[in-house]
Amino acid sequence: PDYYEIKGGVGYNLTKNHKPFIGIGRYGNYKNHIMDKEEFRVWLQDVIDLKSGKFKFENRFRAEKSWFYEPLKDVHSDRIRLRYRLNISVPLNADTVKPGTIFANAYDEVFFVTTEKPSFARNRVFGGFGYQIDENFGIATGYLWQREFAKSGNKNIHFLYLALNITIDGSDDKDYQF
Repeated sequence: PDYYEIKGGVGYNLTKNHKPFIGIGRYGNYKNHIMDKEEFRVWLQDVIDLKSGKFKFENRFRAEKSWFYEPLKDVHSDRIRLRYRLNISVPLNADTVKPGTIFANAYDEVFFVTTEKPSFARNRVFGGFGYQIDENFGIATGYLWQREFAKSGNKNIHFLYLALNITIDGSDDKDYQF
């Protein structure tokens, strides 16, 4: 593999539609099987959901602080990044997402970097489908297109996406993340 990430965090549902979160992660990029760049990241996030009929509109705001280390060059750097994502999802075989539901999902996410130029650094567009297996597990798959903007030139990156979502929620009113 040429990339890995380990991340997690803690969130709290202030209301059914308002969910702040704090996260932490470690990310690694390899070139020729040698660690090229390591990143340690912390972030604050706020999610505000709006529903209209069967559609769920998720507004996610995130502020990140990252510290980087490039071991081959012995270079340290850091970054502050702001992100906004509008995620739209709709259950296809039910009125809400619950165990046994198939859903469609699409989002657009923009990235702004305060410590580099250009400030508008990235745009991501995703489209896909998912299935909520039971109260704890769901799967999702789709296609992700990412456009990166840089001084050295712009770059398009294409991803096939596959995820296993684990919901740990002891409340009776579950809100599945998709």
